[in-house]
Amino acid sequence: MPPLLAPLLRQRVVCIALLLSGIGLLVFQALGTTVYQCPFKLHTGLPCPGCGFTRGTFALLSGDWRAALAYHPFTPLVVPALLLLIATAVLPEPQLNRIANIIEHIERRTGITLLLLITFILFGIWRIVEHA
Repeated sequence: MPPLLAPLLRQRVVCIALLLSGIGLLVFQALGTTVYQCPFKLHTGLPCPGCGFTRGTFALLSGDWRAALAYHPFTPLVVPALLLLIATAVLPEPQLNRIANIIEHIERRTGITLLLLITFILFGIWRIVEHA
């Protein structure tokens, strides 16, 4: 199975942009303001597969696991994702490549990233059907 996460981790600029975007959304959530509205939900009235991630992550970082999981069941995966993005932003190239190689090895042997992606998409479809 081809790796999905490892090639992304090798794109430092993309990872830094994702990290800064995520931190920005969390800061605005903490301030009680909304700077981003989901275009899918805005146009259809239905939640997209990612709706609830920001609120869930904020709840998780505040220590409220129950609320985090209620907002989005994939929220706990945000913590390792944030750690990987931080590592990508700050680690020197050799260490970053070592981590990316380890993740690539795990991805090729287990297909875990593809499995999580498929599960995420199926959850999103179920969520749309449930609210339709």
